[in-house]
Amino acid sequence: MNEIGGTAISCSSCGKNLSEPVSNDHSLLVEDVHGLEKNPEQFDKIIYLLPPPNHIYLWLKRGWTWFSTGLVDLSDPKGINRKYALQNIPIILKILLRNMLHRKKWLRTDMKIIADRLQDKVVFVKSPMSIDKAQLHFTEIF
Repeated sequence: MNEIGGTAISCSSCGKNLSEPVSNDHSLLVEDVHGLEKNPEQFDKIIYLLPPPNHIYLWLKRGWTWFSTGLVDLSDPKGINRKYALQNIPIILKILLRNMLHRKKWLRTDMKIIADRLQDKVVFVKSPMSIDKAQLHFTEIF
C-alpha cells in the first residue's frame, strides 16, 4: 500500500491500492472526474480543469464514438455491443442530453464543495496547457 504523510492512497475511481511508493520530492497526479463527489479531502492539491465553452462538441464526438464502436458509456456499459447499432441511438441521446442539461448544475455543485471545504487546496485552470509542467513531477502508478 502506498502512504503519503501517513495516509494510505488508493485510486478513488476503482478502489485499487497504489503499491508503488511515492517519494516526498514527487507528486502523485490522479485524474478523477468524480473526485469531488467522493472524498476530496484525501488530496493535498486539486487542479480543477474548467470545462471549455465547446465542451458540448466533445460530448457529441463521444456519442459518435460510442455509436461507431458499439461501446456505450464505458464507466457503466449500456446498449448492445455492436458497431452502428440503431438500438444504441436512444441510449446515447439520453446520456448526452442528460449531460448537457446538468452540466451547469454539476459545475455549481463542484464550486460549492470547493468554497465550503477546499478553498486552500484548489487551483483553477482553463486549459491543461496552462499548467506549468516543469513544476510537476510524475510517478508511474500503473
